[in-house]
Amino acid sequence: MRNGSDDRYFIGMLSGTSRDGVDTVLVHFSDNQPKVIASHCVAYPAPLQDMLRKMIDRRIRPGEDEM
Repeated sequence: MRNGSDDRYFIGMLSGTSRDGVDTVLVHFSDNQPKVIASHCVAYPAPLQDMLRKMIDRRIRPGEDEM
């Protein structure tokens, strides 16, 4: 969305290495100066957190029968 020639809004999303949820941010850039308008974290439900941890841990440390 653009208000003027140098005004821009960006939405960023990140799920970090903790695998506990998604962080989002809305940032307004005017003349290349950032200003955070809003931010929010949405936690994953516990079963999804467990599933992600198991999937990633298994990929990093394969079971004995996978080598």
